[in-house]
Amino acid sequence: MMKSISITLLLISASYTFTYCQITLFPLNPFPGNERYSAAAFSINGYGYIGSGAHCNTGIYGSADFWKYDPVQDSWSQITSLPLFLQSSCAFAINGKGYLVGGTYMAPNAPNAILYEYDPVLNSWTQKSTYPLTGPYAGTAVVLNGMAYIGTGQVQNLGLTNDFYCYDPAANTWTPKAPIPILSTNCFSFPANNKIYFGGGVVPYNNKVYEYDPALNAWTQKNNLPFVNPVYDFVCSTGFSTSANGYIFGGYGYIYGRGNFIHRYNHLTDTWSLLYSDTTWAPPYFGNSIADASVFVINDMPYISQGVSAANTCFNGVSTINIITNVVEATEKNNSIRFISENSLFVDLNEAGVDTRLFLYTASGQQVYQSYLKKGINLLHIGTLDQGIYFYLINDTSKKIKAGKLPTFY
Repeated sequence: MMKSISITLLLISASYTFTYCQITLFPLNPFPGNERYSAAAFSINGYGYIGSGAHCNTGIYGSADFWKYDPVQDSWSQITSLPLFLQSSCAFAINGKGYLVGGTYMAPNAPNAILYEYDPVLNSWTQKSTYPLTGPYAGTAVVLNGMAYIGTGQVQNLGLTNDFYCYDPAANTWTPKAPIPILSTNCFSFPANNKIYFGGGVVPYNNKVYEYDPALNAWTQKNNLPFVNPVYDFVCSTGFSTSANGYIFGGYGYIYGRGNFIHRYNHLTDTWSLLYSDTTWAPPYFGNSIADASVFVINDMPYISQGVSAANTCFNGVSTINIITNVVEATEKNNSIRFISENSLFVDLNEAGVDTRLFLYTASGQQVYQSYLKKGINLLHIGTLDQGIYFYLINDTSKKIKAGKLPTFY
């Protein structure tokens, strides 16, 4: 079982409360399919999906199976397989449908230009408009304002490409846009503040970051990536975003060649923050640092799985990342959750649904308690806990209601 970690920065303010930035990786039920890398991932209507990809240590460089993750039940189920055995495709989701395009299929290792649409209601894949090129291999895709933007990667017989296209799912059409300044493959990308950000990549090794403004159809170079390895830079890092920020995870470029790290990008200040790193080639994350991982985001909570590490080792573990920033510490007087004894917790909620639940975690990320909550006053008998710091998360099936740090009790 994977270990979870928590990194917390505490700052004392003038009001004698605390603010902090805290990131915790919580282990979940593992991915049930074959371990793989270069897999496709997206989320639809509160569920995550992972499929396709290259298997590790098997000589199979393409997969057709696809899997659905239920975050409420922490469970996986297999859905209808893809029509082709693919790897290194671009995946995205718009308006309740999933999409996959590009990549190569297992035999005869030919490029795929077909765009496939997944309907979760019908549990079926439908062929849509063909990608204008022969199909990007190891390209990247971003969704912004109901449109998908796809670019970079390698096109068979044409080499690397910086072509950039916008897909409109309503019209089922592709429109060329201003070319990406990066001529590379295995880049990362993410949206933030109605802009798109591309960076990293393998040929040449790239530490530059570019911002695309769809309103102007123009690119602007931003600050370079930080903490790069002079040989590998950020190759095969995976980009994702929450409602507040863009992030990159993993890849080959952090200090020792491959690194488990999470960097956050602040688009307002054009700066990067290192939230988490593991450069010891050992736990606590997946055991070894990984690259080319799969990430999907549900209700602002990112979920990480798969990827490849040293000696072509893959991982089928799954972790969710709870990123809490600028949260004020609860006090005895005016907050809705607090200890009232060593084994009792008081929770007062303004809103709650049938699936609203409270989770308690230690400072090291270990879950020690969970319970369903109702609207209003909840008095919970939580058993005997060690003295120390505890974090809580209150959520339901549709959103995260509240998260933070409980006052230390002695």
